Amino acid sequence: MNNGMGYDISIESVGGPHPLSVREVLQVSFGFRRQTPFERSFITNANLNYGAILSSIVVVLECYMLQNSARMSSNPQVVEKMGMSWIAQHSAAYAIQMLSALFLIAYTLAVRNCRKRPCNELLSRAAIIQFVVICIAFGIYISLGDIARGNGMYAFLTQMVSIVCIFVVKPFIFIPILFGTFSFMLHAANEAGALTHGSTVNLQILCLTLMTSCCIKHYKYVRGAQTRERLARYSYHDELTGLHNTRALQQDHARWVGKRIAFAIIDIDNFKHYNDAFGHLLGDRILSLLASGMSINLDEHTRIYRMGGDEFALVSSSLGKEGLRAYIEHGRASFQTRASQNGLEAQGHPLGFSIGIAEDLVSSTEDVQRLMREADRAMYEEKRKRHARRDSVEVELGG
Repeated sequence: MNNGMGYDISIESVGGPHPLSVREVLQVSFGFRRQTPFERSFITNANLNYGAILSSIVVVLECYMLQNSARMSSNPQVVEKMGMSWIAQHSAAYAIQMLSALFLIAYTLAVRNCRKRPCNELLSRAAIIQFVVICIAFGIYISLGDIARGNGMYAFLTQMVSIVCIFVVKPFIFIPILFGTFSFMLHAANEAGALTHGSTVNLQILCLTLMTSCCIKHYKYVRGAQTRERLARYSYHDELTGLHNTRALQQDHARWVGKRIAFAIIDIDNFKHYNDAFGHLLGDRILSLLASGMSINLDEHTRIYRMGGDEFALVSSSLGKEGLRAYIEHGRASFQTRASQNGLEAQGHPLGFSIGIAEDLVSSTEDVQRLMREADRAMYEEKRKRHARRDSVEVELGG
């Protein structure tokens, strides 16, 4: 939008994730698009949580199967019919899957009990992958034995359906696994004469359905993660300027405890008059100019926040009071120059702002609140003096 003064103003809308093109939908669905750290963490946590639930069910079932194997091994008739080797091999398979499930449960609980430390992505993925791989191997192994005895491939199908239903896996990785394992099992079943034509077709349809479900689920979780990431970002950032907001400031109180900080409040002079006279879009442009000018060359120990309206706060544990003032004065000059170059003035005067700064050692979060109040009072005192000087100059010129 052009305001007649050389500006092209556009305000980014903040909603859900932007609509995707067909190409982007396919990239997300198949997992080809690179994920952000937030998306990876979101999906990993979901896999851990739901994987732990599935693992708990597996542990219960495998305990029952091991108990059943123990009963079989003590029955001479069953041993003679099935063979002790068969019973021992199946017992080992049950035990391996149960241990894999127990490991995933234990790891998930350990992560949840250590919330102060960030989740290790590589270890988390390793815990998930080992369980998925063992489930697939278990399903294939048990089903091959069942096919030979004419009992079908239900163990394999149960494992694959469970994995697709529970875990979010990148389809471009998992679809080849699905296709390869289904092809192998169908070939083994056909060789054993265990499948009719209709059963083969139905299993092929099931494989395609699982592939489609894998893509849909991956797309859904990635888009959900994108929505959560945007909401998290905007809950701690100002929509217009992109700066940290008051909520972020309150959260950061604790980080300054034990440090000496300089707290500055900035308030644009005559902003209400300019906003009312020329409209909110240009007012927003002024705020954006100030935010961008004040954000240049900030070190990691200095943060800027938009407090609301035309009021901003800068907090630094490295610059000190005078250093922070020098930084803000440099930003003031840059802001005024950029505003004047674009014809932005308030009541015939270049745009400017008033500053209030307080400095002290922070012993508790209450000290941060105290410094904020002191800086606010100092800012209003400077604003009063600046207005008084301006009024005095106008009277002299008028005289």
